[in-house]
Amino acid sequence: MIASRKQWRCKVNSCRHTFSVTSGTIFANHKLPIQTYLYAIALFVNAVKGISALQMARDLNIEYKSAYVLLHKIRKALLEQREFTTFSGEVDIDGTYIHPAPRKANKKIDRIDYRLKENQNPEKRCILVAREHYTAEEKAKNPLYRGAKSTQVVTFGETQSTVKHFADKFVERGTRINTDESHAYDVLYAILRFMHGKSQGRIP
Repeated sequence: MIASRKQWRCKVNSCRHTFSVTSGTIFANHKLPIQTYLYAIALFVNAVKGISALQMARDLNIEYKSAYVLLHKIRKALLEQREFTTFSGEVDIDGTYIHPAPRKANKKIDRIDYRLKENQNPEKRCILVAREHYTAEEKAKNPLYRGAKSTQVVTFGETQSTVKHFADKFVERGTRINTDESHAYDVLYAILRFMHGKSQGRIP
C-alpha cells in the first residue's frame, strides 16, 4: 500500500500496477472526496423529477462544472448497466418527448409553425419506456407496488416502425400491452388503449 496516496501497488514485478478502490469505476481518478460522490448518488436517486447541476452544486457545495460532469458520469453508468431482459404478462408502453418546440413568441406576427419539418428542433428526441406489471403473487408480497422492471430507449420519434422494433426486442409474444391512443401502436396486437383526458377511457 502507498500510504501517502491511499493506493495499492501490485507486487508482481511484471505488473507493478497502481490502483485504488475506485479504479475501473466511474469515479476513477477522482478529485473530490468519496463521500461527496456518495452524497451525489443519494441526491440523484432521491430526486423524483431529476436534479439539475446547479441544484447539486448548491447541495454539495462544489463548483457547477464539477456537478455537471458528476451527473453525466452517473447517467452514463446507469445507461451502461441497463438490463435488456424481455417483458411478459402485462406491460405498459408509452413515450415522451424531450427538447420539443421552443416557447411560442408573444406576438403572433413573430410566431412560426413548428409543425413544419424545416422549423422542427433537430435535438428533439423521444424516450420510450416499457414497464412490466407485477403478478398476483408478487403484488401480495409487495403491497406498495414498487420496483417493477422498466426499459428506456431513446429514439427520434414515436413511430410505428420504432414501436414495432422496440416491442419485438423487449416484449415477449402473447404479452398484453397497455398504451395510449397514439396511432404508432396500431402495429401491435393484444393492446388496451387509455384515452388521455378521460377518467375511464380504456378501450380494446
